[in-house]
Amino acid sequence: MISNNDVDSTEYGYIQGINSKDEVVWEYKTDNHTTADDGSVGEIGIYKDTYYFNDYGTVTVLSLDDGHVKWTNSDFKGMNEKETAVFDNKGTVYLGSYHGPEFIAIDCNGKTLKVIDYFSDSFYGISKFEVVGNKLYINFEGSDDPTMETS
Repeated sequence: MISNNDVDSTEYGYIQGINSKDEVVWEYKTDNHTTADDGSVGEIGIYKDTYYFNDYGTVTVLSLDDGHVKWTNSDFKGMNEKETAVFDNKGTVYLGSYHGPEFIAIDCNGKTLKVIDYFSDSFYGISKFEVVGNKLYINFEGSDDPTMETS
């Protein structure tokens, strides 16, 4: 759950682990952050026994069992939406952002594998990832060059 506080223009993330009986078994609250256009804190997703979220540009991974921080990676520095995050079968997470590098790949242990700061003037940014087998497909939004667009 993400909470906004419009009074002081800050926001924070509040995450709860809930068991099969709908009981809260752990809680995690991020620090307060300045409110950003795309949100300061956002869910990335769940991979196996871990919960991934973006905490003001830092990828943070919590254990689903007890909510402890397994690792963080501050190389991302961006804001993303759920559509611009995907996991492969090895647990590598791929993220896209408008505010930070356009692309980053982080392995399941928190190590940065690849960063691409900028792809091209021809596109506005990544809109969606898809993993098929051992290939990553990237959909880009829009283009300033009408010859680059397809229907």
